[in-house]
Amino acid sequence: MSLLGYNAILWTRWALIAIGLFVSYTILKIMYRLFFHPLAKFPGLMLAAATHKYEFYWDGVKDGQYSNHIADLHKIHGMRNAVGILGEMECTKTRTTGPIIRINPDELHCNDPSFIDQVYASGRRRTHKTAKYSNSQGFLLVFAISSAIAN
Repeated sequence: MSLLGYNAILWTRWALIAIGLFVSYTILKIMYRLFFHPLAKFPGLMLAAATHKYEFYWDGVKDGQYSNHIADLHKIHGMRNAVGILGEMECTKTRTTGPIIRINPDELHCNDPSFIDQVYASGRRRTHKTAKYSNSQGFLLVFAISSAIAN
């Protein structure tokens, strides 16, 4: 076998290994988001809980209709949450929908205005935020850095 043929086989093998690793990583990431993520216990569409592509479809392809579609998700998936809290008989009588659903891998949506005080802390009470949301001055910091670099 020539050296050129050996290199082609070697590159093909490495390409297959890279593709296999990427597919394995993606499957493990989806399994984590669906079953082991801290938000996995909340009801919602499994596709939306597994990937951000569902939200992208409604916002990008359907021209920003995801915020309207969330109300439909509350009607469909919020019922499971309400049945767990109220019981099936009470829920069928009142047609109650659950106030909290999972709308993407990292976000919940609440349609109960009385829950705002629990989500948004006031005074000295603190909330548990991820690094993405912990810096409330993030936009101003980026703006200040970019203007300082421009000068």
